Amino acid sequence: MFHHLGATRVLVVDDDPLHVELIRLILNECGITNTYGAKNGAAALAILANGIDLLICDLNMPEMNGIELLARIANLQCPPKIVLASGADTRILESARHFAQASRLTVLGTLVKPLNLNHLDDALLRFEAARLRHDIASPAISPTRLAHGIRDNAVNLEYQPKLDLVSGKVAGVEALLRWRDELGPASPKQVLDAAESSDIGERLTVSILQKAVSDRTLLAEQGFDVNIAVNMSLPELSRCGAVETLREIVEAQGCSPSNFTVEVTETYLVDDMSKALEAILRLRMHGFRISLDDYGTGTSTMQMLHMIPSSELKIDRSFLELTSQSKACVFLASAAALGLRLGQTVVAEGIETEAELQVARACGCHLGQGYLLARPMTREHLATWLSHREKDPALCTPERARDRFQ
Repeated sequence: MFHHLGATRVLVVDDDPLHVELIRLILNECGITNTYGAKNGAAALAILANGIDLLICDLNMPEMNGIELLARIANLQCPPKIVLASGADTRILESARHFAQASRLTVLGTLVKPLNLNHLDDALLRFEAARLRHDIASPAISPTRLAHGIRDNAVNLEYQPKLDLVSGKVAGVEALLRWRDELGPASPKQVLDAAESSDIGERLTVSILQKAVSDRTLLAEQGFDVNIAVNMSLPELSRCGAVETLREIVEAQGCSPSNFTVEVTETYLVDDMSKALEAILRLRMHGFRISLDDYGTGTSTMQMLHMIPSSELKIDRSFLELTSQSKACVFLASAAALGLRLGQTVVAEGIETEAELQVARACGCHLGQGYLLARPMTREHLATWLSHREKDPALCTPERARDRFQ
């Protein structure tokens, strides 16, 4: 069932040996055979020292409980992805998830005892999607390597479609950074962190924009009129000349600004907000679309939504994480309702399971994006994917998204 997880190392931590064996049996049926069990946090740490990819952890355990274990795991150089399980009050389980995330751990889901097999499947699907995204810890990239890579065309892009959750039509694509130089691939986080810690950020942004515009031109020549979204932070937009640089890159290849969306990726306020707002307003007046990305992840989100003249609101995937009481659905519905009342196109990000798709629909989201619907793909692959959808209208539904040619 989970084709990319055969070699995954999974540790199940629970003081109930029957529960440990039940989960290991389920994992085995899913094709995951490299599994381990531990009865408490202290025993788990000994196994974690040898490297574990996924941890399924109970909260209530003797000697060292799950919260203490999470605090210790946060100090590991390469911590595993985590699924939390407990028979405790669901509010405690949710608070534990927030504690883990605040400790910079990746929580794929929460399981309420007695075990819900569907929720375990959902967590495994999210883990598989993270693996396919190469969403793994990796060492830093040097500014020198970054500069040489930009010069030698190491910057590449893949495109992930955004689909109408009712009709299945493609509403646009998001450009995602991919890096490959003579030293091999590097994660987007590595590249962006290197850019932010040096004076090369502007050169990287220009390289990404030029690639996106070039790809959009080639797609248009093949008959595919698609809007491309590019990510820019508020500090980038605040930089003097950023707007004119973006406009000049687009118009130099005969494209229209209306063919592009600028996704504002920082949800905190910059020191000089007036410069950022000036840039965003000028982009809108030039014809660019503006999207507020990762809504719900920052303390200043409401203020950003109030100030920025966006036309699209992208709700962070953390709102899709389901619990037994579907608390996430309550928050998602509230965020979506706010966006709808403000006239925004509401996009649910990170849809990776059928349950998340149904929640996004039920909460009124217009569009969806995520590995369940369509994986990121090269420009050439995107053209093939779009062509097959044109030839077979039955593919143009979210339910048939997995029939894509990828």
